[in-house]
Amino acid sequence: MIWVNAVIQGVLLGGLYALFATGLSIGFGVMRLVNLAHGDLSILAAFVAFSLADALSINPLVALVLILPGAFVVGFVLQRLVFDHVVGVDPAYQIVATFGLSIVIQNALLAKYTADSRGLRIGRLATSSIHVNDKIGIGWLPLLTFLCGVAVLGALALFLNRTGMGRALYHALFQLLILQGFYQCFAGITLPNSASVSLHESLGFQPVGVYQDVGYKLGVWHDVGWWQRELRAPAEPLAPAPFGTAAPRKSTT
Repeated sequence: MIWVNAVIQGVLLGGLYALFATGLSIGFGVMRLVNLAHGDLSILAAFVAFSLADALSINPLVALVLILPGAFVVGFVLQRLVFDHVVGVDPAYQIVATFGLSIVIQNALLAKYTADSRGLRIGRLATSSIHVNDKIGIGWLPLLTFLCGVAVLGALALFLNRTGMGRALYHALFQLLILQGFYQCFAGITLPNSASVSLHESLGFQPVGVYQDVGYKLGVWHDVGWWQRELRAPAEPLAPAPFGTAAPRKSTT
């Protein structure tokens, strides 16, 4: 039963990692922003929750009602004043800017709260659990964290699929690839995946082939289909431009 309990706790912890990975994926993968202050901003919010809970004598979870809107405002200001000026340029600028922001946050927290470890006091929720049997227990806090991760990922998937944002992101990608000097765009899709196939074909992708039984997931072998979309008419190619220096260029022909 020990291994069963270990698996359950690992899955619940995976919900927390999924939350972290979602933010990093959007920042690094979609926005192309190397944000070294990602973790420091999260810790800053936790310390603000600590201070509010202590000053107002409320549960830190209740303080989230104030923290979340405030975090949105701080994120918006940072995006306008800092991040917008370093996205699309040499990543070194992003590293310097966000590393500097990280140092500022760390030293401000150190000056305010010292180096002593602190914790958010959330009452019985921190220790209460669901006892399946004498050897297996599921903590309420890890369970709620896992459910939050599932809810965030589900909401993000619905947002991208139902609002047209996924389609808009793809069109922005096409324009960027053209500026970088590419002529063709390829998409690999693990099959079956009718939703992804429909999305790509609606964007002009055409099926060009299938690699059979090349992906192994959850005990099953899967085919991987390939789709192709022409970005512009073929011409004498130029060397692809790096992401940060992409700009309209003319062919030599």
